[in-house]
Amino acid sequence: MPGAVTPCRRTQQAAAAAAAWHAEAAKPPSVDLRGRRKDEFAVRPLDLTDVVTLEGEDCPGVTRLGLPGLPGLPPTATAFAFAAHPGLLLVRGALAPEQQRQLVVAALTRFNEPPNHTTHIRAYPAGLPGIWAAAQAGLCLQQPAGGAAPAAADGSSGGGGKESSSGSSGADDASSSDVGSIWGAGGSGPTAVSLLRKLRWATLGPPYDWTRRLYLRDAPHMPLPPELRQLAVALAGTADQLLLRGCGGGASTACNATNCAAVGEEAQQQQQNEQQQQNQQQQNEQQQCGCQRPAAPYSPDAALVNYYYEGDTLNGHIDDAERCLHQPLVSLSLGCPAIFLMGADSKDVPPTALLLHSGDAVVLSGPARRCYHGVPRILTDHPLAEALCCGSACSTTGADSTACSKHEDGGGCGDLAFAPFARHMQRCRINISIRDVN
Repeated sequence: MPGAVTPCRRTQQAAAAAAAWHAEAAKPPSVDLRGRRKDEFAVRPLDLTDVVTLEGEDCPGVTRLGLPGLPGLPPTATAFAFAAHPGLLLVRGALAPEQQRQLVVAALTRFNEPPNHTTHIRAYPAGLPGIWAAAQAGLCLQQPAGGAAPAAADGSSGGGGKESSSGSSGADDASSSDVGSIWGAGGSGPTAVSLLRKLRWATLGPPYDWTRRLYLRDAPHMPLPPELRQLAVALAGTADQLLLRGCGGGASTACNATNCAAVGEEAQQQQQNEQQQQNQQQQNEQQQCGCQRPAAPYSPDAALVNYYYEGDTLNGHIDDAERCLHQPLVSLSLGCPAIFLMGADSKDVPPTALLLHSGDAVVLSGPARRCYHGVPRILTDHPLAEALCCGSACSTTGADSTACSKHEDGGGCGDLAFAPFARHMQRCRINISIRDVN
């Protein structure tokens, strides 16, 4: 089942249930995860001692893998495999700075537009077109619940505006017809800022019905953008090449072409036998998960966009609503760093805590595809990623005033049109999980 971001005011029972699974593997992040009262949130100091950061010295059980030259992946990207989690691939720096900015803009201005479903689907079945532009203009909703204007026939709606060189959308486009039709200055309706702040998820491709736990393939929806599809296919192919087709066939072994060439005929025969066994195992897994087209390649057609703010979590879960769990799941991180917990097929196994940065990608393939995973905390006290910083224009007063201070010497994109998005992302993490649901 796709995971939905848990609002920071979830009940204490839900928080306790999540903490029970988190407690063993990442004790500092989970034990000190959060202090809650009914109407108040408190962040406790965080100790990253037990978190795998992939920085500095090599970590036991983690293998750095050489990335093949693939289109769409920056040359500085680095892949990591984990002996305790076969099928898990983490690609640090998988998204170039330009890609990160474009995806942030799209997630805040396009991916949350009708006909896509969002957190607000029940209160506003027709959607809230132009919510980002309306929030930037300080507008309020002028129509009652369910009265938002429908999207255009092609799935486009207000709030888009023209894009700059880094894909940023004009934040002052609140005068467009779609925005003006449901938003206005003053009034008794909720503010666009508050509605945007309550946004926790949006769907791309066939929307997901959380109650019936199935994808609504015939419902109106925005197709998965080609750039996300291409990126997911490239990352899934990388995982397949490095983890499933590498030397020894295991996730904990780096593929070294020199060693491959040096093995003898006996070793080569052994590798062929192991590959045949892997192929047979994959076929068995495909039959067990009910896949009707086991020979079909990975063809992603849907995504879930999660929006995290301070105090939000994602409880431990397995994404098991897709028809074939043999197909990988590709997850992209944007904005604030986050603690990612990777578990096993049972919550009795302690998870591994990993630190994810903006631009990182995680691929869950093979056995990892059917394992528990979650996000117990995002780190809003860290400086904004340089890829999302546009210099001093990002800074605001108060707590955010130092968020970009280390980049004010000319670092960052320098695109002033992106500044509103950069300021927003100082307290926000966006995760895009791409999957094959057909």
